[in-house]
Amino acid sequence: MKGSVVGFDRDRGTGIIRGDDGAQYEFLEAEWRSDTGIRTDMEVEFLPVEGAARQICAVQTQTPVVEESLPAAKQSPLAIISLVCGILSLIAGGVVFQLAAIICGHLARSEIRRSNGAIRGDGMAIAGLILGYIGIAVVLVTMALVLMAVILGG
Repeated sequence: MKGSVVGFDRDRGTGIIRGDDGAQYEFLEAEWRSDTGIRTDMEVEFLPVEGAARQICAVQTQTPVVEESLPAAKQSPLAIISLVCGILSLIAGGVVFQLAAIICGHLARSEIRRSNGAIRGDGMAIAGLILGYIGIAVVLVTMALVLMAVILGG
C-alpha cells in the first residue's frame, strides 16, 4: 500500500504512516528498507499488518529530466551571399555575381563541413553554386552563339 509519513520520533525509533486508505499505521525504524532517511510527508510503500506498517520503502519520485539543449545552429553568411548572388546572376546577369556565387558557395560548404553542425546553410550554398554555374554556362553559350553568328554571318 502507498501512504505518507505523518510523523517520526527519532529518539524512540517509531512513527506513523497515513495510508492511501485513510488509516494510520504505526511503524518501527527497524522496518525501514530504504537508504534514504525518514522524513515527514515522505511518500512510502508498505505492507499493512494488523494496524502496523511493515517493510517500508520510500517511493522514488521521478525527477523531471531536463535535457540540455544545444544552441541553435547559425546560418552561414557565405551561404546566404552565395544564394543571393546566384539569383542576381540570373536576373541581372553579370560575371561578377556568378563568380561571387561560386566562390562564396564553395567557401560556405567548406565552413559548414568544418563546423560539425554548428553552422547551417549547406542547401543554400549548393543552390548558390548551381545558379552561379548556370549563369556562367549561359554566358559561355551566349558568347559561342554570338561568335558563330559573326563568323557565319560574315
